[in-house]
Amino acid sequence: MTAKMIGTIIILVLLLAVIGAGYYLYYRISRKIREVSQMAFGTDNFLEGLKAQNEQLENTPKSIASMTSIYMPRITKDFPEFHYEEMRYRAENVLRSFLNCIDRGVTTGLCEGTQELQDQLALTVNNYTNHNQRAHYSEIRIHQTGLYKYQKMNGRVSVIFQTSVGYKYYLEKNGKIIGGDPDHFEQARYNIEAVYVQDRDVIENEGTQGLGLICPNCGGAIRSLGAKECPYCGSGVVEFNIRTWGFAKIKKS
Repeated sequence: MTAKMIGTIIILVLLLAVIGAGYYLYYRISRKIREVSQMAFGTDNFLEGLKAQNEQLENTPKSIASMTSIYMPRITKDFPEFHYEEMRYRAENVLRSFLNCIDRGVTTGLCEGTQELQDQLALTVNNYTNHNQRAHYSEIRIHQTGLYKYQKMNGRVSVIFQTSVGYKYYLEKNGKIIGGDPDHFEQARYNIEAVYVQDRDVIENEGTQGLGLICPNCGGAIRSLGAKECPYCGSGVVEFNIRTWGFAKIKKS
């Protein structure tokens, strides 16, 4: 046997050894992937398991931290006129309205909200505009809403609702999609804050024609908003205090 033949045999043996080692390594890795896939997804096919998990996440609503049963007794004690179902319905409509405004790229059009919320909407839309971006929300689905917090701090009384919502969302810049997916649903949670504020609409709409008190001393009509005494006899009176719940902030949780 010549040296050349010996060299060829050695090369073939080494090549077979490399192939064998590679196949063994591939087998071990494939087996490990199947084991991990079986543990994580219940299937041997990792890609199919991952796809199934993504589809499940896409269609599974986010859970919410509902503290309704805990906070409602406190709220109704402080504010007997507070109606939970009505406020929950309003909170969901405000969130849907807020997202629709962002989708259209407009700074007005909220179904309701305080100046604070209107300013938040304008800031959000203008920020997208300044960066040549548009955020799109479609097929908005409200899943669940509950009371999340009730707090009184520094004279500000607020009730915070938490809502689970699903939608198709994507972000575009100069006509190109840079985030999200217009063909798949995304699940999210939002906190919607309602604050107890002066009802300026009643004051502005009613004016002095619809507002009035009678002086308990002389019976004179008191029509001045904020008046602390009767203009006729000087007796002290309780000033107008028309307040209501208004939505002031929306934050993705």
